[in-house]
Amino acid sequence: MEQIYTNQPWTTQQTKLGQLVPEITQVESLLHEVIGSGTGTIVDMCTYLLESGGKRLRPLLVILSGKTVSSPSGDRLVAAGAAAELIHMASLVHDDIIDQSLVRRGQPSLYALWGQKNAVLAGDFLFAKAFDLLVSAQLHATLKLMVTAIQEMCQGEITQADQLFRTSQLEEDYFHKIYQKTGKFLAACCQAGGIISHAGEARETALQIYGTNLGYVFQIIDDLLDFDGHSEILGKPVCQDLAQGNLTLPVLYLLKHPEHGPQVREIIKTRRLDKVNCAMIIDLLNQTGLLDQARNVAAHCAGIAKAELAKLPQGMSRNMLEYIVDQALERTS
Repeated sequence: MEQIYTNQPWTTQQTKLGQLVPEITQVESLLHEVIGSGTGTIVDMCTYLLESGGKRLRPLLVILSGKTVSSPSGDRLVAAGAAAELIHMASLVHDDIIDQSLVRRGQPSLYALWGQKNAVLAGDFLFAKAFDLLVSAQLHATLKLMVTAIQEMCQGEITQADQLFRTSQLEEDYFHKIYQKTGKFLAACCQAGGIISHAGEARETALQIYGTNLGYVFQIIDDLLDFDGHSEILGKPVCQDLAQGNLTLPVLYLLKHPEHGPQVREIIKTRRLDKVNCAMIIDLLNQTGLLDQARNVAAHCAGIAKAELAKLPQGMSRNMLEYIVDQALERTS
């Protein structure tokens, strides 16, 4: 299968994706229509965010999940997919405010360009538009899923803030956090597609487990890129998460290392995560093979996701869902 996402310009990627999944083009049109219904500065802000890139993964998951189990009317899947993307956009805006991030996808963030107050309101506007879309399309079950996912994302952000620099965290704590921050929302997107297509309980559950584990893959690989990625590709400095005290899976493994763990623990507890110590930690992660160990965990989650897909009808949509898992595992940005 031809790559869905590449290093080509975003508009070119969207054209290719639209050829494979025509409903994505409808989602894009609906997003512009919904955002354009506002007035003044908020339209400029949201249009800037909409046109700054993004893989449109969440609407793609809604649509493919629905099409995998049946051939439903596309309008309801398009509405749910657009709502999912609006929620995702809103969460990114709020994340940048929380993190005081001046850059998003290699470009100035809304927070950087329009300030904290306007950025908060823009995020709230996007949430409201998402809910309006779902209510207007009478997608009440999907609305419930999305609201629950947003609640989990908020709790996940608070959990992460509470755990900054906390070296007593366990692997189970990490997985609970990334379920809240990423897994739950991707699961909701997939389950929403199943509900709209009347998939039935067994297939909805398979889609939900698939989405959860896809979320784990994305988050673990994202965390690995904080150590072995390239800042010019990532659009953010390497080792930024660690420097801010966010202890991800490979670091938790390193803290348990009999030789290097005590030294790293002391550096983190005393918050001496400057460039020199971060570079040393990256070297240790490579020397000990712990980055590969975390990558193997991501591969295990990918295997679980694919096993759930095997319970669904064969076809192009299922193949694409499987391919998304592979791309998530192999991505470099």
